[in-house]
Amino acid sequence: MATKTPNDQNPQADRNLQTDRNPQNERLQTDLEQVGATPTLRRQIRAMEPRIAAVLPPGISADKIIHTTYTVLTENPKLAGCDPQSVLGGVMRAAQLGLEIGQHLGEAWLIPRGSKAGFQLGYKGLVTLLWRSARLASLQVKEVKENDDFEYRLGTDPYIHHQLAPRARGGTIWFYLVAKYTTGGEFPYIMSIEEVEVIRDQYSEAWKRDRDTPWKTDPDAMGKKTVLGQAAHWMPKSPAMQAGLYADGRIVEDIESSMIPVQPVGGGGRAIGDAATHTEQEALSSVSEVH
Repeated sequence: MATKTPNDQNPQADRNLQTDRNPQNERLQTDLEQVGATPTLRRQIRAMEPRIAAVLPPGISADKIIHTTYTVLTENPKLAGCDPQSVLGGVMRAAQLGLEIGQHLGEAWLIPRGSKAGFQLGYKGLVTLLWRSARLASLQVKEVKENDDFEYRLGTDPYIHHQLAPRARGGTIWFYLVAKYTTGGEFPYIMSIEEVEVIRDQYSEAWKRDRDTPWKTDPDAMGKKTVLGQAAHWMPKSPAMQAGLYADGRIVEDIESSMIPVQPVGGGGRAIGDAATHTEQEALSSVSEVH
């Protein structure tokens, strides 16, 4: 009787092994071993490829998601010590939203929270999800510095004028968003630096505990994310945007519960300072929270 080759015994496993043996993946897996990511975790990530492919939107490959996950685990060794199910669940959530994980991309992160890994939307991820609304024609989100020429008017005839200072612009004092719709009309939204910092101080556990956080390394991006999250409650939301707001900041306990329920987040929207429902408050806190 002929002896079965490894490929005959498990063709799928052999194909995955060959895929992982390209030079770039070999280097990444060596790095993962050095930071403590177990072979079991690497196999689990690769084994998820069919499930990742099933939920990804067109134009993004499952192999690319897996590759970026390897890179993220290399760059953040603390993730290798998190519960593998929470890591895999975070990867699945990013795949559902069609976002790539990684600090250089700015779309989404996996954030260690003790023994678990939490999924976190980035500023660019929120912009990406907003753009999936068929009603959005253009979108600007900007920070205003103290030496910029900036004027605004609210009410029935809103107006924003912003011209950058030619030289030293100074510190940030305002954030604003202007969305224009395909049906005509536009929606401006403005927040002062003080309003943004109130939300940061209330909801960011990392900031409260003086941990490493983008609020320290990239405060303008976090300020723009906060404005986006607040304004989103007043804007038309695609199912992807609703799902993103729901998922932001949550920990997935296992892969089976990683599928995001699409539900309205924030109802018809609310003004800053008004009472919010529990669902709204969770969405608002997660939009501004980085652990």
